[in-house]
Amino acid sequence: MKPVTRTPGRWLARAGFPRASGGVPRFKGSRSPLSPRFRAVLSTFGLVSHQPGLTLALLLLGAALAGGQPKAELYHPPALSPEEAAKQGQALVANLLAQRPQEGLTNSGLLKLRLPEGGQREFRVRFTVQVTATNWLNTYETVPSASVPAVELRILHTEGRPNEYQLSQAASPSLSNSPPEVLTGNQTMRPFAGSDF
Repeated sequence: MKPVTRTPGRWLARAGFPRASGGVPRFKGSRSPLSPRFRAVLSTFGLVSHQPGLTLALLLLGAALAGGQPKAELYHPPALSPEEAAKQGQALVANLLAQRPQEGLTNSGLLKLRLPEGGQREFRVRFTVQVTATNWLNTYETVPSASVPAVELRILHTEGRPNEYQLSQAASPSLSNSPPEVLTGNQTMRPFAGSDF
């Protein structure tokens, strides 16, 4: 028994499209149901063949498959009672406050800033963590250069107490740092060395 070969031309003919010689459907007035501009776009992606029926069949198949995709369901966490929400919130805060670094570290890098008027400014920075038995200290500092003054931000973390923020900075690159200023409230929102940090 001879296997039956199905071509896009036969499938389109069964769907009611007119047939022409060679089994490829023909359309009045043109060789293809697609506009020349649309065929040019499709051909850039290798989607147009010399048989317009094959191109049309591929387009129809793609449209049929695209519509059958399942929609993703949004996940909504279960609603908590106010008492349960307060209990879980306190547990989360206690967990976050209990975390502390196990050992000290030092990191350095290059901080690149995009300026609002265009251009870019960059300077070297160093980050350190010093751990003691009772607290730990994070230090963020710029490495002074001819164009960047020295800036040092120190954050002291002590268990059971609020963080203490100290900022010392030089007025110009040629001067040394001023005595540290203790920052409180909205003062802690000052940008570090002109950055968004």
